[in-house]
Amino acid sequence: MERLKISLLISLFPLLVLASRADEKSAASGETFGFAFGKEPLVYSVRQRVETKTSLYGPPSYSTGTPYANSRPTSGTKTIADIRYKYRLTGLGNWKGLAIVRYEPFEYEANFDATGAAGHFLTTMHGLSVKSTQNGIVIIDTDKEIGAAQSKAYKNDAIPLLLSGLLNMNDLGQIKGTRGDLPFMDVWQQMEKTQIGLFGFQLPGHPVTNGETWEVIVPMKGAGSIKFDGETLNHTNYFSLVEDAADNDPSVATFKMSAPMHCRDLSASMEERGQNTHADLSDFEIRAFGMIHFDKKRHVFLDADINKTASISMTTLVQGRAVSASTEVNTETEINLLPESGETQPGEAQPQKPVTRKTL
Repeated sequence: MERLKISLLISLFPLLVLASRADEKSAASGETFGFAFGKEPLVYSVRQRVETKTSLYGPPSYSTGTPYANSRPTSGTKTIADIRYKYRLTGLGNWKGLAIVRYEPFEYEANFDATGAAGHFLTTMHGLSVKSTQNGIVIIDTDKEIGAAQSKAYKNDAIPLLLSGLLNMNDLGQIKGTRGDLPFMDVWQQMEKTQIGLFGFQLPGHPVTNGETWEVIVPMKGAGSIKFDGETLNHTNYFSLVEDAADNDPSVATFKMSAPMHCRDLSASMEERGQNTHADLSDFEIRAFGMIHFDKKRHVFLDADINKTASISMTTLVQGRAVSASTEVNTETEINLLPESGETQPGEAQPQKPVTRKTL
């Protein structure tokens, strides 16, 4: 009997070696990931919180020319924007190797809290309905036809997030074209130049193993109202496949992202109220990091939690006098796939709980 066991082990040894080598080869070759969009709609919730602080260093009165000392800010502003909305993605088939995806945003809401020289402003939005107060006094209430002209700035910022249309997407998550009304196409053609895919995330075009990193470069010609003079900065975003000890689901892949960038002595221009002003940027820095989860079996993006900080120090001319300014923008973005049982049709308001996952 003992001889039979030894004989079986000897006969099975080559098979065990081959299986082990196959596993090693599979691990070495890595996994291949790809996006897929079926006819069943996917509904995502988005929440973005943006805190902006700006300090000006210059004469206390531009007309007097009084010099400033000790680099103390002469004025400053602080704005907190909390934006929330949902969108539905529905696959409509394929065209020339690209998935045709219907994009339908809905349930847009926002809160703004701004403090500056003019006082304290509080603003709320539900769709395109705007209400705002300045130091406790109502200055905008579109439902009551108050401050219609002043509400245009808020509406203009919201409208791009409310447009529906078709997106042509490849299996890496890149947007390769749009179809729809002209405003929708204009908005997304501009977003394609500065945004990584639909989710701020792009898969590699090759198999990857745990710990492997790939790069996605985003060309930057400016930042907000600031346009760089004659040069384009390349912002490199790093993505890597990692093991998530907090998640035991083998069907879920975890990706880590980081996107540092630091530049000095840039020449730029700013457009404010229809006028272009030259600016010297002594320091420009971006720091971003986050975690992304992806369903390997369904080929579906699950969620992302990304934090980004941008800081700018610059000098410009205001009414012929030099003024220095520093701005810091902190952005927190959360995207979550909502459960199928909680889906709502555009325009409906039903309670939905996001599918949240623990991250590293």
